[in-house]
Order: sequence, then structure tokens, then C-alpha cells
Amino acid sequence: MRIPLVAGLFALVGCTSNMTSEPGYYTLNLDRTQLCYSGNSNCLNLELIYPSHNEHQIARAYQLPSTSESWNVRQLVKLMLAPPGKQYEVKQTSDFSYLIPRNKATNSVWYHLEREQYDLYESNGRNFR
Repeated sequence: MRIPLVAGLFALVGCTSNMTSEPGYYTLNLDRTQLCYSGNSNCLNLELIYPSHNEHQIARAYQLPSTSESWNVRQLVKLMLAPPGKQYEVKQTSDFSYLIPRNKATNSVWYHLEREQYDLYESNGRNFR
């Protein structure tokens, strides 16, 4: 009785692992304007970047001069798909989907989008982490 149950659990784990992106990558979905962590289940809307007060933090992570300008989604996508100094390689997986490696720069994008999401929709006056 235990062997079929254990085998079923392993099969289930194997199926769920196939649904996520490659480990160590974010999925950039341009069709949905989302950056996803570990596949398509944990996503943040790229539109959170505008208006934001975190562009200078992301610029610093990408080793760019600090900016006081607001970015729009197009500028953020351009930065992520063509990072300065070829800091990482992007892998296109479909017409509107890309795998972007997790590193200091892309983690900064994720962190600051997550922070904007929290501040705008979830905080109820509490501080972010």
C-alpha cells in the first residue's frame, strides 16, 4: 500500500517540476507584461515600475548611473533583455517569453517590483519585510 502511494507522490512531484521554468531563471512574459519567479505561478506585473521610486536602485544593480527619471515598462524590458556590458544572456523561449538568469541585477528588479506590489496593494500600513 505504501509503495504505490510513494510512487504516486514522486510522479506528482515530477509533474509539477516540469511546469516551472529552469532553475535559476526568471520568466519574462511580454504578452502578459509579467516577470515570473519559478515558472508562471508567482508573477509580478511589470507595470508596477511606473510610477516608482526604485529606478535608481535597479540602475545601481545594473551598474548604470543613478537616475531620477521614471521608467516605463518598455524601458525596463529593454534593460532586462539587453543588459549593459552583456551581464547575462537571455534565452527566448517563444515569441513573447524569455528566460532571464537570476543574478544581482535581475534579483533587484524582482525585489523592487515585489516591494511596489506590497506597498500599493498589500501593506495596510505595515513596512515591507
